[in-house]
Amino acid sequence: MTATDTAAIGFPTEAKDPRFRAFFEYWRSKAPPGKLPGRQHIDPLEMKAFLPYVAIFDVERQAGGGYRFKHRLIGTHVGLLVPRAIPGTYVDEVADPEHYRLRFHPEMVRLVESHHPHYIERKTPVMDENYIRFCRLKLPLARDGENVDMVLCLYIGVRADGTLMDEL
Repeated sequence: MTATDTAAIGFPTEAKDPRFRAFFEYWRSKAPPGKLPGRQHIDPLEMKAFLPYVAIFDVERQAGGGYRFKHRLIGTHVGLLVPRAIPGTYVDEVADPEHYRLRFHPEMVRLVESHHPHYIERKTPVMDENYIRFCRLKLPLARDGENVDMVLCLYIGVRADGTLMDEL
């Protein structure tokens, strides 16, 4: 796939909370002209307020085609929402098999191949009793600016009363 100009990538309109916009604009600001940003462009010090809400997945290309995804970084808030997400584990080994097959894997493949962000509000597999669902924005990262090798995510839990976690 050829490089994607991040200036031409639209923000997912269904992501209403301004924190998702700020996260998206940070990601976009780190992209070299006409390319996707890579992990090397992301500075944790600049993202300090986001870090508890961030997850990063490694994208592994499989021989013969296909992809496998590994948890690379899990922020503390993400760990409350999805406790089986532990750095170093493959998502397909710890996720609910049906959820992985029907939702997670196809969403990740679309993001990897299209280079476009993915936003979702999901009830499962949230585990923490204080949250009933989460909102998540996934953004592609590509070390070479073209081939997605990581996915950067922002997760925000939704409480039973419908409010989003507000400590960002």
